[in-house]
Amino acid sequence: MKVSGNYSDLWKAIIRPPRDPYTLESLGKRKYVRKDIDLMNPDAWTLRCSHFLPHNYESIKTKLPCVIYMHGNCSSRLEALPCVNILLPLNITVFAFDFSGCGQSQGEFVTLGWKEKEDLQTVINYLRSTDMVSLIGLWGRSMGAVTSILQAARDPSIAGMVLDSPFSNLNKLSLELAKTHTKIPALIAKIVQKLIRKSIMSRTKLDIEKLNPIEYVDKCFIPSLFVTAKGDDFVRPHHGEQLFDKYSGDKNMISVEGDHNSDRPFFMMDSVAIFFHNVLQCDQLPRELDDDEENLMNNDDFMDFRLDKVFERQHQEQEREQLLLSVQDKLDLNQQEDEDYRRALLESLDYHQEEKMKEKVVDQFFYQLEHCWQEKENLPEILDAELRHLDQYFKDEEKESIKSLALQRRNSLKAFPMNRQSSQKEVFGEVDLNQQLQSLEI
Repeated sequence: MKVSGNYSDLWKAIIRPPRDPYTLESLGKRKYVRKDIDLMNPDAWTLRCSHFLPHNYESIKTKLPCVIYMHGNCSSRLEALPCVNILLPLNITVFAFDFSGCGQSQGEFVTLGWKEKEDLQTVINYLRSTDMVSLIGLWGRSMGAVTSILQAARDPSIAGMVLDSPFSNLNKLSLELAKTHTKIPALIAKIVQKLIRKSIMSRTKLDIEKLNPIEYVDKCFIPSLFVTAKGDDFVRPHHGEQLFDKYSGDKNMISVEGDHNSDRPFFMMDSVAIFFHNVLQCDQLPRELDDDEENLMNNDDFMDFRLDKVFERQHQEQEREQLLLSVQDKLDLNQQEDEDYRRALLESLDYHQEEKMKEKVVDQFFYQLEHCWQEKENLPEILDAELRHLDQYFKDEEKESIKSLALQRRNSLKAFPMNRQSSQKEVFGEVDLNQQLQSLEI
């Protein structure tokens, strides 16, 4: 959210940001089961909740792990939808809800974690009462991340947490907002801060000087993955870094591009998937669950988030970094030359990885169609229909080349039935990155 220079906008930015309006239809197509639930928190406010489950959950006799997703202060459970795509392929269910005062839940104000931890406790109590859930993980962003920390300090049974952009000290945060988002002179910023504190306390009974997550992290021993955004000017990265430094449990940190509300990059979502796969002990789930979910996970919407795809992307990122480091170590460049060379090398790597991805897609495409090449006379129509699914990879002229090659391939198979070794190398050729780098002239 944006904060203008008015005093009232400062306290509203903390406890009464605009609600996130949405409809239930916005919560996604039913390629999974979404169970909508109303719960009541200790203040008698109704919390609107959704539990995202595998399509065949009623027939599953095994308890499944669950990740509770918690949104930021001006968001809603709608924010959890990308998490569903990531976690359901791992047989992890996702529970999302609107904090009181947010989305479709009742309530007038938010308290940036102070009272929200009671909303979370209400959800945890419900999940444990269903006898459907094994281990529970927490994934929070901004206010949701702070709520997770406060909960973890009193509930060591939580299996793991992802903490995206938490603040370390609300008093410090309000002072930073006053300085950076208003025209108030620095000399009187602390006076304005005291007024903000008084306004918030009169409306919510929250004393912002007492909401200090930094005082709780040394009591937390739950494995945690911290996330900060380099361009975040609302909760600056130093908040997350300070929390990370003082955190007592197993921990790791990811720094991403973007600001407080930016979509998170693929590599971060991959890291989250691997993190929850480990802490929620997904490898201990019955093997037959993978077979039950096969049709769902082969759906295009979920394919990118299968664990094998996740590990493949992580491996590619590691290879890129190792290659860059090994090349840079051999060069004697000044800082500007080093940056220019790194940029050029990354562009080259991205191009070659894209070409290798195309090769793989074509290989899979030919493999899937090969069983019907000799039997189907309407192969051109089949190819046109299938190639429409590859728009994200290929231009129109490239798809025409693939279609032409497929028709040639079918004709050759008719003449030589035993020659069935399809190869993407016929279309794009093979690229050896190491050989390409060795041939560079410095």
